Amino acid sequence: METARPRPLPIQHGRAVLNVQFLVFARIGEFTAMTEQSQCHHQRHHDARRWLSIAAGLQLMLGLGSNHAVSAWNAQLKTALAYSQAEISLVCSMFSFGSYFSLTPGYAFDYLGAGTSVLISAMVVAAIYWTMAAGTAARAWWLSAWVVGTLLALLGQVGTMPVLAALGTNEGLFGERHRGKIMSSMSASFSAGGALFAMIYHRWFDQHVANFFVMLGVLLPAVLLFAWVTFYQPPPEYEAVHPTETTRLTEPTRSATRPAEAVNLQVIEEAIPHKTQKEDVDVSGGQLLADSRFWCLFVTIFINIGAALFIMSNISFIAESLQGSLDEVPTLVALFSIANCLGRVCAGAVSDHVVHWWPRINMVSLTALLTAITQALFLILPTVYLAIPVTLAGTADGMMFAVFPVLVRETFGLKHFGKNYGALNIASAIGFPLFFSPISTMLYKHHAVNVDGVEKCFGRACFDHIFVLIGILSINCGISTNHRLSLCYFQSPAPMADGHEAPRPQQQRPLSLARCWLALLSGLYAISAWNAQLKTYMHYSQAEISMVSSMAVMGAYLSWFPGVVFDHIGVQHALTAGSIGLGAVHVFLWGSLTYFPEHVSAFVVGFCCVLIGLLGAFFVLSSLVTLECIFGEANRGKVMATMSSSYSCGGALFAFIIRHGFDANVPGFFFFMSVVLMVTGGLAKLFYPPREVHHIEDTADIKNINDRSVEECDITGFTLLRSPRFWLLFVPVLILIGAGLFVMSNVSFIVESLGGDLSQVPVMVALFSVGNTSARLVTGVASDRMLATCPRAYFGAVSALMTALTHVVFLTIPSAWLAVAVLCAGISEGVMFGTFPVVIREAFGVKHFGKNYGLISFANAIGFPLLLSPFSSEFYHKHAIQVNGFEKCFGDACFRPVFLLTIALCAVAAACCIQLGRLQLRHTRYNPIV
Repeated sequence: METARPRPLPIQHGRAVLNVQFLVFARIGEFTAMTEQSQCHHQRHHDARRWLSIAAGLQLMLGLGSNHAVSAWNAQLKTALAYSQAEISLVCSMFSFGSYFSLTPGYAFDYLGAGTSVLISAMVVAAIYWTMAAGTAARAWWLSAWVVGTLLALLGQVGTMPVLAALGTNEGLFGERHRGKIMSSMSASFSAGGALFAMIYHRWFDQHVANFFVMLGVLLPAVLLFAWVTFYQPPPEYEAVHPTETTRLTEPTRSATRPAEAVNLQVIEEAIPHKTQKEDVDVSGGQLLADSRFWCLFVTIFINIGAALFIMSNISFIAESLQGSLDEVPTLVALFSIANCLGRVCAGAVSDHVVHWWPRINMVSLTALLTAITQALFLILPTVYLAIPVTLAGTADGMMFAVFPVLVRETFGLKHFGKNYGALNIASAIGFPLFFSPISTMLYKHHAVNVDGVEKCFGRACFDHIFVLIGILSINCGISTNHRLSLCYFQSPAPMADGHEAPRPQQQRPLSLARCWLALLSGLYAISAWNAQLKTYMHYSQAEISMVSSMAVMGAYLSWFPGVVFDHIGVQHALTAGSIGLGAVHVFLWGSLTYFPEHVSAFVVGFCCVLIGLLGAFFVLSSLVTLECIFGEANRGKVMATMSSSYSCGGALFAFIIRHGFDANVPGFFFFMSVVLMVTGGLAKLFYPPREVHHIEDTADIKNINDRSVEECDITGFTLLRSPRFWLLFVPVLILIGAGLFVMSNVSFIVESLGGDLSQVPVMVALFSVGNTSARLVTGVASDRMLATCPRAYFGAVSALMTALTHVVFLTIPSAWLAVAVLCAGISEGVMFGTFPVVIREAFGVKHFGKNYGLISFANAIGFPLLLSPFSSEFYHKHAIQVNGFEKCFGDACFRPVFLLTIALCAVAAACCIQLGRLQLRHTRYNPIV
């Protein structure tokens, strides 16, 4: 019989349990210490991998920047293969197009992934350079310009895929706040590669193009293979949890290898710090093309990078045309490249530093404005300071290249980065080669002369026109892009804990005044700068050129028809119709006057001017209606005066353009205007804020911006025509603005008849516009300030008095002082223009503003074209003589009757304005605003 074992005492059992627990906790502590050491080692390993990946990306971009060194060896390639200038130009153009047309390599990159793309590029680059080296050394018969161009275009295409790999793989390795620095550093390295390989070629491979190709055929594949090995790839743990991030670019088809529950999330987040809480939206394909943000960036790149490429490609010709030293061209090219590189680095770093309170898209606006400043410096600086605008052009180009890849990534996501980057980069491929270059070439050729059988151009007229065009487009692009930002159309990072937040739309209402730029595009007030030249060019009589001027003015002020259409279709469609129609009419004028002028009568030109005026009314109404109440009723006069003064500024601007860029070249000016109007109208439509009112009927939002203290009364049609206030305003507009238009349209003929200096006519036109602009602004401010005591209609009486005094001055002063009379005419008309649109709005409401403005503007279409112009032409013809087949009139009798008639009519206009002012004081809806 077995004896029973004694049971352990409770105390012994407790000690055993404690021993076991101690051993378990000791093992756990040892395991935890080992895990912490492993995590620390893991973190250091991944930090090193990230830095190595960025270094590989920088050296890859530096190597591929050799594509920008083409100007260092293309002249010697031309000699080696006996190419003509046209053939080597074809080669360079195909290389440039292949390098910038990034859509196809973008699709290939997104499909293949970063690793495969870099590997394929290494093999193709080696094959192309070795083929070109062998053919160049042997002067092979098959190496024609088309073959070399095709090979270089293919080289540009396959060279884009590693660029995308370097950008896409490294952009988020150190988090969102360092994305701009990384991508701009990559871009700067690419820019520096051009200067580096140009120096290498001139130092070691001069006159040995084939050997240079051999060197590139060895070096670039080695660089690409090094990048293929060292580019950062996320650990499998990260792929298991976040398969939609960087793995898309490194290996898109890779699958998870470990279950999610086995993942140490802390290790992952430390190893991959670029994971952010902001939702990543991936947009591409048709959805991308339907996104207005895409077109906003596309047009901006098209203009700004296209302008920079134009400067870079024409530095030598610009210096030659300005009589500069061609020995300084290499220095200018180096300055452009250095500034470009620094611009990329600095723009990326700055945009990262301020991104939480100043979104990146503002850098695009800043770049556009810097581009405009650069063009202005090209226009005004002496040749000795040419390095300044060239350096600024390189800086602007670098800033743009630093920012737009980051905007592509942050706005449209990472998944389709290659395709989206390529789609936007198409703008670079067409901006200079297909837009700025053909326009510049055509106008360069117009001013060129033959020097030893070579076409050369000397003087500022060679490039001033293209500088003005770029400046106009850049300013418009910069302002419009910033306006688009004010409505939060671009994503920006979330606010930080320090309280910074993105700009709010209501804080940026002043940016809405950018649309006064639409009104600036009116060239009507520059008519006196080109009508005399058109008369000489087409051999028109005085009656015929007067008919053209009258029809131009009639179209501009026959605004009832476009007003009715505008009220019906709204702002968006009006801008579309205006931009397309104006562009088409100007192109027709350019083509007809250039290629078959003998078939173009004065009536045809006048009819085209009528269409230009009618379509231009869409731009004017779009500016006035959408902005008149943006700062409240107490500031309505200032806002509308700003709009109308911008319209007047167009006269001075385009008179300057005609004087310096299109002297004796009226068809060229019409072509220039077609480009400006179509592009700017398209930009206005693109950047038109969708949160604002699109139709005049939907004015509730506008009206609610500020409280109203004036009773709204929307009337039109027969009710309007039965109102005495309408006719009391109609008659002064007919007389006073008609008188101003008469002076504006006949400055050159008045000066000629009185024996003045015709070379001063453009200056007088500019003075008229400046005085007109200043008077509109002053009238708007003064009428707002004095509204409580002085009705706005009284300013019309002031305009009538000033108009009468102006015509007295015309009758009494000598010809040397005619500029004073012209300036006074501009001021008196400006006072009336600063008054009557506001009176229309306050008297008859905003709902039918387009129609009502058009009905009042009938007076403009009658006063000068149908009253003063025929009266003046009759007396001019009566006293005219024939001079070399042209009808000319000399003496006081040519225009004295018109001046006397205008003085008498001004008394009628003053009486109407005074009576209208009394009605404003009498009726409640015209009570002063307290």
